[in-house]
Order: sequence, then structure tokens, then C-alpha cells
Amino acid sequence: MFPTRHDKTPYPGTRGVLEATTDPRQIEMWWQRWPDANVAMDVGGAGMMVLDLDPGHDIEELEKNVG
Repeated sequence: MFPTRHDKTPYPGTRGVLEATTDPRQIEMWWQRWPDANVAMDVGGAGMMVLDLDPGHDIEELEKNVG
């Protein structure tokens, strides 16, 4: 995981997905520095998909549009 700003861009001085980690110490340091950060995950190559439902776009709307 790695922190992002609310517009989903990396914080200045960070490299976003290139710094993704599961190291609890690094994660704690990031969230001490940016306590309101969004949580982003690097799922590339993991055979996973992430569904990001923003406010105003709910599961019912998704089901209506894609089944």
C-alpha cells in the first residue's frame, strides 16, 4: 500500500506505486505524516481487481450499468 492525496496523486517527494510496501513501520510513518491520506494499493500482477466506489456512485448504480 501507499498514501495518496484526495485527488489520488502521490504526495510531493514520494513516488506513489513505486514505493508501495507492506512494511508496517513505513506505513505508520506515512500515516503519521499524512493522517488524512487515501489508502492506495498496488495490485499489478496479482490477478486482482479493486473496485473504488466514490460517494454518489453506489453498488446499485454499478449493477444497473454492468449487471
